Amino acid sequence: SIKDLIDALYQRGVERLMNEVNAWPDSSDWRELMGSAIDSSGSFFGANRLEMVLSLSPYSVQFTEKVNPEIGRSIHAALVNQAGIAANARVVRAFELVADIADTIWRRSFIEHGKITPSYSKHVHEVVLSFLTEVLEGPNSSR
Repeated sequence: SIKDLIDALYQRGVERLMNEVNAWPDSSDWRELMGSAIDSSGSFFGANRLEMVLSLSPYSVQFTEKVNPEIGRSIHAALVNQAGIAANARVVRAFELVADIADTIWRRSFIEHGKITPSYSKHVHEVVLSFLTEVLEGPNSSR
């Protein structure tokens, strides 16, 4: 069916995206690592129009609700290993939300402009890093 084809293409796109994101720089600074993940995601969507459409169209929300928590947990696990960030449930949940936050901002760019614009990419950086700074280093952090 068409739905099965779209599901398969979406899943393939997620796997390809995660391969790009998981090419981590040699750093133990979580901000640099997250910036790299954001840049890799934006570049991936820019270079892979089909995956961008499948991931950021309004139709894709049903997929991202299932996949974004997995993406967030994967990124969190990498940063636990590479940057030594906390591994508690609060921080894991924050990383699950970060995937949703980035998708929401990029989806707005896609809907308004048909692509991810530099301005919206800058917003993803600002919002994601601000949110994670509060979670990881704020007064209620798990340090």
